[in-house]
Amino acid sequence: GLSPTASYVLTYALPLRAICLTGRAAGAAQWLDDGDVGEAVASGRFDTDRTTMATEGLVAALGDWSPVARSWAAEELARRPDAARLVPQLIALAEGPDPRVRQGACEALGRLKAPEALPALVRLLVHDDRWLRAKAAQALASMGHAARPVVPDMLAAVARTAEPLEPIGWADPIQLTHGELAATLFKGLLRQSIDDVDRSLLHPAIRAIARNADGMARATLTHLLEHQLTLEDVQTLGPDILEAATVPCPADTMFRNEVRMAAFRALAKYRFREALDAGVLIARTQGGHGSETRTGEIMRELAGYGSGANGILPRLEELVEFFNAECAAGGFPEGPLNDARIDAVKAAIASIESATRSPPLRTLPNTAEGE
Repeated sequence: GLSPTASYVLTYALPLRAICLTGRAAGAAQWLDDGDVGEAVASGRFDTDRTTMATEGLVAALGDWSPVARSWAAEELARRPDAARLVPQLIALAEGPDPRVRQGACEALGRLKAPEALPALVRLLVHDDRWLRAKAAQALASMGHAARPVVPDMLAAVARTAEPLEPIGWADPIQLTHGELAATLFKGLLRQSIDDVDRSLLHPAIRAIARNADGMARATLTHLLEHQLTLEDVQTLGPDILEAATVPCPADTMFRNEVRMAAFRALAKYRFREALDAGVLIARTQGGHGSETRTGEIMRELAGYGSGANGILPRLEELVEFFNAECAAGGFPEGPLNDARIDAVKAAIASIESATRSPPLRTLPNTAEGE
C-alpha cells in the first residue's frame, strides 16, 4: 500500500492534474484499459456505495477483484435482515469454482455466524487454495463458541496441513496459512479450557504448531503451554516442548522468544531437570531486545530449583561475562539495562548457592511418544 506521505502527495496532485505515472519498460499489454480503470474506481468507492446496494449486488461483489471490496461486501451482507436466507447459496459459492467468490463467500459465512456452514468451513481448512484455508479459519474464529463442535476436525486439519521447515514451500514460505488456524484454536476456541479435548488430536496439533516456521504462529501456543497443560501432557510432549524452548524459529523471529519462554515455563512448572539447561540457553541466545526483563524472569524460575540447580552455577557465572562482553562489543547498551540483567543473574546465583533443599525433580523421556 501507499505510505501516508505518498497518499497526501497524490491527493494534492490530483486536482492540479499533475500526476505523472511512469514505468520502466512498461509494455502496452500491461496498460489498464477503460474497463480496468472503471473497476478500480468502483472498488475504491465500494465502502460508501455498499450501503445502498441491493443484496444481489453484494453477493456479486463477493467475487470482486479487490480483497478489500470483497470484505466490505461480506460485512454489509451480514448487516442485512434477510441475509440468513442466503446461507445455502453462500455455502455453495464457498465450495464453488471461482477462487475470489470462494474467499468472499467464506468470509460472509463467518460474519453471519451460520452453524449450518460448519461442515463446509471445516472442509475448506484443507483446500488447495491456501488463502481460502486462511479465510475458513478466520470465519470459524468469527463464529466463536458456535464453532466448538468442530474443534476435533480443526485439530485434525492442523496436523494434516503441517509442512516441514525444509525444503521451503515457496507457495507459503512462512506458513502463514497454518498460523491462522493455530490462532483460531489456541488464542480463541481453546483458550478457556482443553479439559474435554481428545489428546490424540490435541497433541499432534501442538507438535505441528510448535514446528511451524513462523514465530507468531508458534506464539499462539504461549497461553496453553504456560497455563493449560497437565503434568501428563508435558510428559507426553516433553521432547517437543524442549525443542520449542531451545530451537528458535527460522521466520518472523521478532516473536521467537514468546514460545521459547512459554515452553521453558511449562517444563519448569513441573520441575523437569531439562528446564535448567534450557533456561541458561535461552538467556544466552534470547537477543538483546527485552532481555533486561526477560533475564529476570528466567532467573527466578531457575532459582526455584534451589540446590537442584547447583550444576548450572558455572554457566550462570559465564552468563554474567557474556552479557558484559556483549555490551563491550556494542551489542547491548551499557548502564541500567545491562545492570538489570547482571543483577538478576547474580541474585539467582546467590539464591542457589544458599539453598539447602531442592524440590523433587523429573526427567523427560528420551523420545516423544507416538500417538
